[in-house]
Amino acid sequence: MRLNHIAAILLTLSLAAGAQAADKTVAVVNGASIPQSELDQLTDSVVKGSNGRVKDSPELRAELKQQLINRQIILQEASRRSLDKSAQFKDRLEDIRNDLMQQALFEDIARTNPVSEAQVRAEYDRLKAQTVGQKE
Repeated sequence: MRLNHIAAILLTLSLAAGAQAADKTVAVVNGASIPQSELDQLTDSVVKGSNGRVKDSPELRAELKQQLINRQIILQEASRRSLDKSAQFKDRLEDIRNDLMQQALFEDIARTNPVSEAQVRAEYDRLKAQTVGQKE
């Protein structure tokens, strides 16, 4: 599941990079530019995902920039080998797409059907009443 989450983040970053063609370039890898917006998005993702343990800093940005450079080198080599053309790759890509579609549906349902605090409390009380006198 973690792999799918990472793949989703990388896909999002790749799509965002294409949309920000006018961005300042932070690195060029064999002719492929890495835009500032991609580094900014990755930094924001890492900082927000750390629950306050990681702060935005020049050191963090340098490390993440190096990760993006390494990623670009790996992607270029995978492309050179035409690994994206294999049946196994296409099957895995379809699995990731399906996972993303499922996640998007759940997020849409949650966004369009917000649950109130009163509803949460009522369900909690209902479940609590069912377990009275039972041992775990």
